[in-house]
Amino acid sequence: MAIFTQNVSSADVANTVLNAIVFGDDWLLYQDFVDRKTTSKDGIDYFYSGNKTWRTLAQGDWTTVSGAQSAATGNLVFPAKVGADEDAHIASDFFTGSFFIYMYAAAAYTSGNTVVRFICDLGNTRFWYTYHKQNETSLRKFDGGATTIITDATALGTTEQKIEVSRDSSGNWELLADDVSLGTATDAYMVTNKEKIYINHSGDQDCIIKKLGWQE
Repeated sequence: MAIFTQNVSSADVANTVLNAIVFGDDWLLYQDFVDRKTTSKDGIDYFYSGNKTWRTLAQGDWTTVSGAQSAATGNLVFPAKVGADEDAHIASDFFTGSFFIYMYAAAAYTSGNTVVRFICDLGNTRFWYTYHKQNETSLRKFDGGATTIITDATALGTTEQKIEVSRDSSGNWELLADDVSLGTATDAYMVTNKEKIYINHSGDQDCIIKKLGWQE
């Protein structure tokens, strides 16, 4: 599967969709924060996924809850925690397929963590999430309390690291880091009223998000 990125205009998107229909190719969109303006959605970045679902993530759609995230460097940066946690979210309806996020820490955490709630409800009270700290990468769910489903001693990397979570319609889960499986599990629980991807950062080092997306 060939993967590449390219900036395109809105008109090019329409042409790409048409070509995908004609030639049988399918595309998945992701936001990589390289050149998006907070008030403009004229361009997107995409890669070939062999998939039939379109998803767009424009930088301007991110909502800052607390902290001072920045995309000026071409990444979405959650600064090291000083006082309150860093929080931001973006609309999403992902629940089956593969979710992936490319991320890394500026240096190894000695305290705190980063939580990626990749399936999160409207009230931010029920969610599936990946949990990253000094000596752990895990898949967890929260429904009135936290339950660890898959865990591994892999730490969040200090160079770009691909974290992927896959789920099928029967509730079979797999957690991967840089395409290496960290474990599998079966859990049929699913969040109702799923609405967003919500990132919470309390680590004592910057957390840098390079890109994220999903395929169904």
